[in-house]
Amino acid sequence: MPVLPSEYISSWYILRNVLDPSIAYIFESWSEDQIQDASPKPLIQGDIGTRVMDIGGMYWRYEVESPALIIEDPMGSCANPVTNNTKVSSVFGLLAFALRTAQTPIGTTSSGILGSPLPAVGAPLYILENGRIRMSEQGVNVGMTFVSDSRGAFLPDYVAGNVTYAARTARFYDVALHISANYFSGEFQVVDMDVNFQVQASQNYLIGTSQYPYFAIDGYKCSGSVTFLLTPIQFEAFLTATSGVGFMPGQTSGVLGAVKSSTAYRAKQFEIKIGNSSNWDVIRFGRAYVANNLTRSMSAGSLTTATVNFEAFLNSSTPVTDEDRRP
Repeated sequence: MPVLPSEYISSWYILRNVLDPSIAYIFESWSEDQIQDASPKPLIQGDIGTRVMDIGGMYWRYEVESPALIIEDPMGSCANPVTNNTKVSSVFGLLAFALRTAQTPIGTTSSGILGSPLPAVGAPLYILENGRIRMSEQGVNVGMTFVSDSRGAFLPDYVAGNVTYAARTARFYDVALHISANYFSGEFQVVDMDVNFQVQASQNYLIGTSQYPYFAIDGYKCSGSVTFLLTPIQFEAFLTATSGVGFMPGQTSGVLGAVKSSTAYRAKQFEIKIGNSSNWDVIRFGRAYVANNLTRSMSAGSLTTATVNFEAFLNSSTPVTDEDRRP
Protein backbone atom coordinates (compact mmCIF):
# COMPACT_ATOMS: atom_id res chain seq x y z
CA MET A 1 0.00 0.00 0.00
CA PRO A 2 1.46 3.44 -0.91
CA VAL A 3 2.22 5.46 2.23
CA LEU A 4 3.89 8.87 2.38
CA PRO A 5 7.11 9.07 4.42
CA SER A 6 6.79 10.88 7.75
CA GLU A 7 9.02 13.71 6.49
CA TYR A 8 5.95 15.01 4.62
CA ILE A 9 3.86 15.27 7.82
CA SER A 10 4.15 18.64 9.59
CA SER A 11 3.45 17.31 13.08
CA TRP A 12 6.73 15.38 13.14
CA TYR A 13 8.65 18.69 13.14
CA ILE A 14 9.41 21.43 15.63
CA LEU A 15 10.61 24.94 14.69
CA ARG A 16 13.87 26.27 16.09
CA ASN A 17 14.96 29.83 16.71
CA VAL A 18 17.73 30.48 14.18
CA LEU A 19 19.53 32.76 16.65
CA ASP A 20 19.40 30.13 19.39
CA PRO A 21 18.74 26.57 18.12
CA SER A 22 18.39 25.38 21.73
CA ILE A 23 14.88 26.94 21.72
CA ALA A 24 12.18 24.74 20.17
CA TYR A 25 8.87 26.46 19.40
CA ILE A 26 5.54 24.64 19.37
CA PHE A 27 3.22 26.27 16.79
CA GLU A 28 -0.11 25.34 15.27
CA SER A 29 0.78 26.83 11.90
CA TRP A 30 3.79 28.54 10.32
CA SER A 31 4.44 29.88 6.84
CA GLU A 32 7.34 31.54 5.05
CA ASP A 33 6.83 33.79 2.01
CA GLN A 34 9.58 35.08 -0.24
CA ILE A 35 8.36 38.34 -1.79
CA GLN A 36 9.79 40.22 -4.76
CA ASP A 37 8.20 43.46 -5.90
CA ALA A 38 7.49 43.08 -9.61
CA SER A 39 4.99 44.67 -12.00
CA PRO A 40 4.70 45.17 -15.78
CA LYS A 41 5.87 48.58 -17.04
CA PRO A 42 3.84 49.74 -20.07
CA LEU A 43 5.89 51.87 -22.49
CA ILE A 44 5.72 53.12 -26.05
CA GLN A 45 7.32 49.87 -27.11
CA GLY A 46 5.88 48.62 -30.41
CA ASP A 47 3.68 46.08 -28.60
CA ILE A 48 0.66 46.23 -26.28
CA GLY A 49 1.82 43.17 -24.34
CA THR A 50 4.37 42.97 -21.54
CA ARG A 51 7.86 43.77 -22.80
CA VAL A 52 9.33 45.51 -19.76
CA MET A 53 9.16 44.49 -16.10
CA ASP A 54 9.84 46.77 -13.12
CA ILE A 55 11.51 44.67 -10.40
CA GLY A 56 12.14 46.12 -6.97
CA GLY A 57 13.26 44.73 -3.64
CA MET A 58 13.07 41.24 -2.16
CA TYR A 59 12.28 40.23 1.41
CA TRP A 60 10.75 37.41 3.47
CA ARG A 61 7.59 37.37 5.59
CA TYR A 62 6.74 34.77 8.26
CA GLU A 63 3.29 34.05 9.72
CA VAL A 64 2.83 32.19 13.00
CA GLU A 65 -0.46 31.18 14.66
CA SER A 66 -0.97 29.04 17.73
CA PRO A 67 -2.72 28.75 21.08
CA ALA A 68 -0.60 29.70 24.08
CA LEU A 69 0.59 26.66 26.03
CA ILE A 70 1.20 25.64 29.61
CA ILE A 71 4.31 23.45 29.29
CA GLU A 72 5.08 20.95 32.03
CA ASP A 73 8.69 20.22 31.12
CA PRO A 74 9.97 23.30 29.24
CA MET A 75 13.57 22.06 29.40
CA GLY A 76 12.78 18.73 27.73
CA SER A 77 14.94 17.29 24.98
CA CYS A 78 14.03 17.85 21.32
CA ALA A 79 16.96 16.04 19.70
CA ASN A 80 18.98 19.26 19.40
CA PRO A 81 22.18 18.66 17.43
CA VAL A 82 23.87 21.59 19.23
CA THR A 83 22.95 21.10 22.88
CA ASN A 84 20.91 18.75 25.02
CA ASN A 85 19.66 21.64 27.16
CA THR A 86 16.74 22.46 24.87
CA LYS A 87 13.97 24.79 25.99
CA VAL A 88 10.48 24.21 24.63
CA SER A 89 8.52 27.46 24.30
CA SER A 90 5.12 28.59 23.01
CA VAL A 91 4.07 31.64 21.01
CA PHE A 92 3.32 33.86 24.02
CA GLY A 93 6.97 34.01 25.07
CA LEU A 94 8.08 34.62 21.48
CA LEU A 95 5.69 37.56 21.11
CA ALA A 96 6.81 39.06 24.42
CA PHE A 97 10.45 39.20 23.40
CA ALA A 98 9.79 40.21 19.82
CA LEU A 99 7.98 43.22 21.27
CA ARG A 100 10.84 43.83 23.70
CA THR A 101 13.16 44.02 20.69
CA ALA A 102 11.07 46.82 19.17
CA GLN A 103 11.53 48.82 22.40
CA THR A 104 15.29 48.36 22.56
CA PRO A 105 17.59 50.78 20.68
CA ILE A 106 19.80 48.92 18.20
CA GLY A 107 23.42 49.99 18.20
CA THR A 108 26.04 49.42 15.54
CA THR A 109 27.76 46.78 17.66
CA SER A 110 24.75 45.14 19.32
CA SER A 111 22.10 44.62 16.67
CA GLY A 112 20.92 41.25 17.91
CA ILE A 113 17.27 40.29 17.94
CA LEU A 114 15.24 39.11 20.97
CA GLY A 115 17.94 40.18 23.38
CA SER A 116 20.59 38.01 21.69
CA PRO A 117 24.08 39.20 20.68
CA LEU A 118 25.04 39.53 17.04
CA PRO A 119 24.48 36.18 15.29
CA ALA A 120 27.06 34.37 13.21
CA VAL A 121 27.88 35.92 9.83
CA GLY A 122 25.04 35.31 7.37
CA ALA A 123 22.44 34.33 9.99
CA PRO A 124 19.10 36.01 9.24
CA LEU A 125 17.43 38.37 11.64
CA TYR A 126 13.70 38.86 11.84
CA ILE A 127 11.58 41.76 13.06
CA LEU A 128 8.02 41.65 14.35
CA GLU A 129 5.59 43.49 12.08
CA ASN A 130 2.45 42.83 14.10
CA GLY A 131 1.25 40.65 16.94
CA ARG A 132 -2.24 39.63 18.04
CA ILE A 133 -3.64 38.11 21.24
CA ARG A 134 -7.21 36.76 21.31
CA MET A 135 -8.62 35.69 24.68
CA SER A 136 -11.96 34.03 25.38
CA GLU A 137 -13.37 31.12 27.34
CA GLN A 138 -11.90 28.86 24.65
CA GLY A 139 -8.37 29.92 25.47
CA VAL A 140 -5.60 32.28 24.38
CA ASN A 141 -4.56 32.42 20.74
CA VAL A 142 -1.53 34.34 19.49
CA GLY A 143 -0.60 35.35 15.96
CA MET A 144 2.51 37.10 14.67
CA THR A 145 3.91 38.42 11.41
CA PHE A 146 7.68 38.83 11.01
CA VAL A 147 9.76 40.33 8.20
CA SER A 148 13.38 39.66 7.31
CA ASP A 149 15.94 40.18 4.59
CA SER A 150 16.78 36.44 4.60
CA ARG A 151 15.05 33.10 4.57
CA GLY A 152 15.20 30.66 7.44
CA ALA A 153 14.31 32.77 10.49
CA PHE A 154 12.71 29.62 11.88
CA LEU A 155 14.26 26.25 11.14
CA PRO A 156 11.97 23.20 10.74
CA ASP A 157 13.66 20.27 12.50
CA TYR A 158 12.48 16.70 11.89
CA VAL A 159 12.67 15.25 15.41
CA ALA A 160 10.41 12.25 14.67
CA GLY A 161 9.04 11.82 18.16
CA ASN A 162 12.28 12.42 20.06
CA VAL A 163 10.68 14.84 22.54
CA THR A 164 10.03 14.66 26.29
CA TYR A 165 7.82 17.66 27.15
CA ALA A 166 4.09 17.62 28.00
CA ALA A 167 1.72 20.59 27.70
CA ARG A 168 -1.86 21.77 27.48
CA THR A 169 -3.48 24.79 25.91
CA ALA A 170 -3.84 27.85 28.13
CA ARG A 171 -7.45 28.47 29.06
CA PHE A 172 -9.42 31.26 30.75
CA TYR A 173 -8.39 30.08 34.23
CA ASP A 174 -4.69 30.49 33.36
CA VAL A 175 -5.02 34.22 32.58
CA ALA A 176 -4.67 37.18 34.96
CA LEU A 177 -5.54 40.66 33.69
CA HIS A 178 -4.70 44.11 34.97
CA ILE A 179 -6.97 46.33 32.88
CA SER A 180 -8.28 48.97 35.26
CA ALA A 181 -6.92 51.40 37.83
CA ASN A 182 -7.00 48.61 40.40
CA TYR A 183 -5.70 45.08 39.92
CA PHE A 184 -8.60 43.24 38.30
CA SER A 185 -10.46 41.36 41.03
CA GLY A 186 -13.68 40.30 39.33
CA GLU A 187 -15.79 43.40 39.97
CA PHE A 188 -16.58 43.37 36.27
CA GLN A 189 -16.18 39.97 34.62
CA VAL A 190 -14.37 39.82 31.26
CA VAL A 191 -16.02 37.88 28.44
CA ASP A 192 -13.23 38.26 25.90
CA MET A 193 -10.30 40.52 25.07
CA ASP A 194 -8.29 41.29 21.94
CA VAL A 195 -4.93 43.09 22.01
CA ASN A 196 -3.07 44.19 18.87
CA PHE A 197 0.56 45.28 18.64
CA GLN A 198 1.80 47.07 15.53
CA VAL A 199 5.50 47.66 14.83
CA GLN A 200 6.35 50.18 12.13
CA ALA A 201 9.23 48.48 10.33
CA SER A 202 10.11 50.42 7.19
CA GLN A 203 12.11 49.01 4.30
CA ASN A 204 14.99 51.14 3.08
CA TYR A 205 16.84 50.49 -0.18
CA LEU A 206 20.22 52.16 -0.52
CA ILE A 207 21.86 52.92 -3.84
CA GLY A 208 24.75 50.63 -4.61
CA THR A 209 23.68 47.89 -2.17
CA SER A 210 21.89 44.59 -2.83
CA GLN A 211 18.25 43.90 -3.71
CA TYR A 212 17.46 43.32 -0.03
CA PRO A 213 16.25 46.14 2.25
CA TYR A 214 17.66 47.68 5.38
CA PHE A 215 14.84 47.51 7.92
CA ALA A 216 14.28 50.33 10.39
CA ILE A 217 12.04 50.11 13.46
CA ASP A 218 10.33 53.51 13.36
CA GLY A 219 7.71 53.01 16.08
CA TYR A 220 5.26 50.69 17.80
CA LYS A 221 1.79 50.93 19.28
CA CYS A 222 -0.85 48.89 21.06
CA SER A 223 -4.64 48.90 20.77
CA GLY A 224 -7.39 46.51 21.71
CA SER A 225 -10.86 45.81 22.97
CA VAL A 226 -12.31 44.32 26.15
CA THR A 227 -15.86 42.98 26.52
CA PHE A 228 -17.31 42.96 30.03
CA LEU A 229 -20.35 41.10 31.35
CA LEU A 230 -22.63 43.79 32.81
CA THR A 231 -26.25 44.25 33.76
CA PRO A 232 -27.80 47.62 32.88
CA ILE A 233 -27.65 48.59 36.58
CA GLN A 234 -23.96 47.62 36.82
CA PHE A 235 -23.20 49.85 33.86
CA GLU A 236 -23.66 52.94 35.98
CA ALA A 237 -20.98 51.67 38.39
CA PHE A 238 -18.86 50.76 35.37
CA LEU A 239 -18.91 54.40 34.24
CA THR A 240 -17.29 55.50 37.51
CA ALA A 241 -14.94 52.53 37.99
CA THR A 242 -11.14 52.75 37.94
CA SER A 243 -10.77 55.28 40.75
CA GLY A 244 -13.80 57.31 39.73
CA VAL A 245 -12.71 58.26 36.20
CA GLY A 246 -14.62 55.51 34.41
CA PHE A 247 -13.49 53.34 31.52
CA MET A 248 -14.02 56.21 29.06
CA PRO A 249 -13.22 59.48 30.83
CA GLY A 250 -13.78 62.72 28.97
CA GLN A 251 -11.33 65.59 28.66
CA THR A 252 -11.28 68.84 30.61
CA SER A 253 -9.10 71.89 30.22
CA GLY A 254 -5.51 71.24 31.28
CA VAL A 255 -6.06 67.59 32.27
CA LEU A 256 -5.40 64.30 30.43
CA GLY A 257 -8.44 62.07 30.81
CA ALA A 258 -7.13 58.50 30.62
CA VAL A 259 -7.45 55.22 32.48
CA LYS A 260 -4.23 55.06 34.48
CA SER A 261 -2.71 52.20 36.45
CA SER A 262 -2.59 52.52 40.22
CA THR A 263 0.75 53.22 41.90
CA ALA A 264 -0.59 51.34 44.94
CA TYR A 265 0.12 48.03 43.23
CA ARG A 266 3.49 46.52 42.48
CA ALA A 267 2.64 45.90 38.82
CA LYS A 268 2.00 49.62 38.13
CA GLN A 269 0.93 48.88 34.54
CA PHE A 270 -1.69 47.15 32.45
CA GLU A 271 -0.71 43.60 31.62
CA ILE A 272 -1.67 40.07 30.63
CA LYS A 273 -0.23 37.15 32.56
CA ILE A 274 -0.40 33.44 31.69
CA GLY A 275 0.64 30.69 34.08
CA ASN A 276 0.69 30.88 37.86
CA SER A 277 2.15 33.05 40.59
CA SER A 278 5.45 31.15 40.59
CA ASN A 279 5.92 31.06 36.81
CA TRP A 280 4.16 33.90 34.99
CA ASP A 281 4.70 34.78 31.34
CA VAL A 282 3.79 38.44 31.06
CA ILE A 283 3.08 40.99 28.31
CA ARG A 284 2.46 44.60 29.36
CA PHE A 285 0.77 47.25 27.25
CA GLY A 286 1.36 50.50 29.08
CA ARG A 287 0.54 52.46 32.21
CA ALA A 288 -2.47 54.26 30.76
CA TYR A 289 -4.89 54.01 27.91
CA VAL A 290 -7.59 56.13 26.28
CA ALA A 291 -10.87 54.54 25.24
CA ASN A 292 -12.07 55.61 21.79
CA ASN A 293 -15.33 53.66 21.80
CA LEU A 294 -17.68 52.30 24.48
CA THR A 295 -20.56 50.08 23.32
CA ARG A 296 -23.42 48.57 25.33
CA SER A 297 -25.34 45.76 23.68
CA MET A 298 -28.29 43.49 24.38
CA SER A 299 -29.91 40.89 22.11
CA ALA A 300 -32.40 38.09 22.64
CA GLY A 301 -30.81 34.97 24.10
CA SER A 302 -27.42 36.65 24.61
CA LEU A 303 -25.49 38.16 27.49
CA THR A 304 -25.70 41.86 28.36
CA THR A 305 -22.26 43.32 27.74
CA ALA A 306 -20.20 46.48 27.37
CA THR A 307 -17.17 46.67 25.06
CA VAL A 308 -14.35 49.17 25.43
CA ASN A 309 -11.99 49.85 22.52
CA PHE A 310 -8.74 51.46 23.61
CA GLU A 311 -5.42 52.93 22.49
CA ALA A 312 -2.60 52.30 24.99
CA PHE A 313 0.28 54.51 26.10
CA LEU A 314 2.89 51.84 25.33
CA ASN A 315 6.39 53.35 25.40
CA SER A 316 9.90 52.88 26.78
CA SER A 317 8.67 53.58 30.33
CA THR A 318 6.91 50.21 30.30
CA PRO A 319 9.09 47.15 29.55
CA VAL A 320 6.81 44.84 27.57
CA THR A 321 8.18 41.86 29.46
CA ASP A 322 10.80 41.01 32.07
CA GLU A 323 14.33 41.06 30.68
CA ASP A 324 15.28 37.85 32.50
CA ARG A 325 12.29 35.84 31.18
CA ARG A 326 13.59 34.84 27.77
CA PRO A 327 11.63 32.40 25.62
